[in-house]
Amino acid sequence: MVNYLLDKLNLTGPQTGLTRQDFTNELLIGLTIAFTALPQAIAFSTTLAGLPPYFGIYAAIWGVLLTAVLNSSKVFLGGPNSTLSAVIGVTLLPIVPQFSTEYINYALLLVLIAGLIQAMFFIFRPLSRLFDLMSEAVINGMICGIGLFLIFKSITAFGGLPINTEIEWPLMIAWHSLLAVLEIGNLYALQIGIITLITIIFTHTIKPLKNWSILLGIIAGTFYSQHISTVYGIENILIEQTANLSVVGMVLPSIPTLSQESMPDIIAIIPGAITIALLGLMQTVAATRRINQITSQHTTNTESIAADSLTNCSLSFLSALPSCASFNRMSVMHSMHAKTRIVPITSAVFLLAFVLFFPELIAIIPVPAMAAVIIIVGVRMIKWSEIRQHFSSKSEGFIFSAAFLSVPVFGLFGAVVFGSLLALLHFNWRKLHPEITVENDVIKIQGSLYYGSLPYVQSKVNEAIKKNTSAITIDLRNASYDDAEAERWLNEIQTKGASKVVGSTQMLSAFMPQSLNNERRRELLDNARFFPLNEGESSTLLADGDNDCIRVISGTVKIQRNDGFTQELKPEKTRGCPCSFRHKGDSLIVHAEEASLICQLDQDEVDFLVSWQELSRSLGRQDSEIERRMDKIQKSLLLRSLPMETLQEAVSRMQSISVKSGEVIIRQWDEGDSFYVIDNGEAEVWREEFQGDEAEMVVAISAGESFGEDALLTGSSRNATIKMITDGILLKLNKKDFNELLSSSIFHEQEPAIIKAMIENGYKLLDVRYEEEAYESQIPNSTLIPLFDLRRRLDELVPTDRYVVYCRSGKRSTVGAMLLSQRGIEAISLKGGILGWPYETVSPIQ
Repeated sequence: MVNYLLDKLNLTGPQTGLTRQDFTNELLIGLTIAFTALPQAIAFSTTLAGLPPYFGIYAAIWGVLLTAVLNSSKVFLGGPNSTLSAVIGVTLLPIVPQFSTEYINYALLLVLIAGLIQAMFFIFRPLSRLFDLMSEAVINGMICGIGLFLIFKSITAFGGLPINTEIEWPLMIAWHSLLAVLEIGNLYALQIGIITLITIIFTHTIKPLKNWSILLGIIAGTFYSQHISTVYGIENILIEQTANLSVVGMVLPSIPTLSQESMPDIIAIIPGAITIALLGLMQTVAATRRINQITSQHTTNTESIAADSLTNCSLSFLSALPSCASFNRMSVMHSMHAKTRIVPITSAVFLLAFVLFFPELIAIIPVPAMAAVIIIVGVRMIKWSEIRQHFSSKSEGFIFSAAFLSVPVFGLFGAVVFGSLLALLHFNWRKLHPEITVENDVIKIQGSLYYGSLPYVQSKVNEAIKKNTSAITIDLRNASYDDAEAERWLNEIQTKGASKVVGSTQMLSAFMPQSLNNERRRELLDNARFFPLNEGESSTLLADGDNDCIRVISGTVKIQRNDGFTQELKPEKTRGCPCSFRHKGDSLIVHAEEASLICQLDQDEVDFLVSWQELSRSLGRQDSEIERRMDKIQKSLLLRSLPMETLQEAVSRMQSISVKSGEVIIRQWDEGDSFYVIDNGEAEVWREEFQGDEAEMVVAISAGESFGEDALLTGSSRNATIKMITDGILLKLNKKDFNELLSSSIFHEQEPAIIKAMIENGYKLLDVRYEEEAYESQIPNSTLIPLFDLRRRLDELVPTDRYVVYCRSGKRSTVGAMLLSQRGIEAISLKGGILGWPYETVSPIQ
């Protein structure tokens, strides 16, 4: 029956990209999200917002459905939010009595006004760009501060006491709440809260139960509450329970009302509405940014803002809490590999069915258990791993601290205003003051070079010129961009002969592969060598490696190889056309017909970076943690030497472990049992010449570097001791997995002779190089789709055909073969690429 319905509704098959197993998994994830959302929604509503529980439940139903329909992202999940719910309570409790008609009406008005404010950011599009300036340090600092506030605010409910609205929470609520609980707290409530906490913490450590930990904690607290109610009597234990939902139907329409008498109160709640609007959009924009990174979608901030504003305006008429992105539930979706909007839709449907058919079960949930849930939510908002990363930079650590302290000092509304101003100031300060380092006669500039930062840069350059008798070199390889005023200044100082300019970003974009992101481009620049030549000047360049080539960044040059080959080179509009050395140690004579800038780099490094990035993007769609690890392990020469297709399995099997400063990770002369990559922190390598000798420190190693492979490869004992010099995190791969991965390959590559026979037996050829590479030579009857464009153009391939994928050296083709195989297309990579192909090629392509 299920299969029949799936076929009739066209929910699975090639047109949707979903198999029946995928659809079943989407339903399971939706059910998990529903169970996760239920206790949170009730706790947000009753404990934080001070509203009846159906406000949170309707937000988890209709808020989720509306954002699923209005937001173009397939894996976005909206719904009730702890921070926005807390703003309602903080705003309304000092104004009107909790649970009164006026309280509920003002809550509806808060949501409506917040939605209208958010709509302004959609109508006036330039306003939405302000959210792009909110750095992670600002957002995370405020989130951590709000998490601390949630913990403080839940203490009284945890102890069975009503919320004290007479105490200003920013500085005093924690202390007064703790004193009240210790003096007059309800011991039965404390027992329920503690049991709920312990259950959540314990079950969260068990992998199969991790996503269900909050639900299991609520069940444990509820069972204990029912037990003591039976033993001592509910009138004696005085435990507040969730209100009965039996009168609540599929929807509870509501109309926010205005009256002349209420205008002073409405004006008083406007700051709260602004806070809800801005905090909600901040979290939604941050989530959209993260989703785009993980899935390579192109959902714009404008689309997300429009979806939020329409949703919240609608929810104010549906008796629901305000909605925004739910990082907590989206992390559950991502960890369970959700792919489509089926998940949020089914989660809302499951939750609605649960409310309609089992309201009596919700009614008996005790409020202290809900308070325990809020405490857990607050604790999880304070992520120590992210905090440590912010303090790796002094300026970023200061920004994080300021944003964090703004919450207890200024309150929620003040923190939002302060955080927004802080983000703007930080952004502009960094733009106006790029990082400048002076080493002898070289000035390195990292940051924005434009009219605003030019006075600061000019002052630093003039100081360097005065101190150096010879001409200085201005290195702009890490500068983010040049504008016309900056370009005129650079041309002027070069004309005067006071300095040379290397690496203007407008020029360098000519030779960068378009698919590389900024980080990969910087890595490529770090390994490149630049040679500025004056008109008429000649230079002899030597190849450092077997695959070196040169590109013309600006100007016109003539190239003469030692075999007599000559060629004139000019930059192209998109990429410079390279001229390759023949062998390592070979030389080229370069003659500049006009002032020119030449770049020499290793073409294999370009292939590697393109392949690595495409693989990271592919793995990131499955697991963002694997994508993050891929960036860390890139410096490991051993892992770089592995076939690209085995890396997914390697990084997924790695175990993340925390280590302390001074801790010895491996000891010389011990048997090797694991391989390590430094995720975060620094370590030292110590060696003894002979066993028992005094050890000497050899070298320090840092994040991204690996150790421990020698003993595993050779079967001998450890040849050095590795000791941490800072706290950190290591990625550990055990010996069994290490040996297995070195000798196995998820996808196969074959020698040219075997590939030739496969082609003769019907395999199609797919060339994943860039177009300009294919102009030099190509295997006959090949289809050209560059690797960076392969994912988008997969529909040009016939799914039933079998493919041989090739590139220049064999690195990119393994990634291309993997991408095809993941989509059910049989593919194999040509070992060694076209460089090792001894058979017929055609040149140029037509």
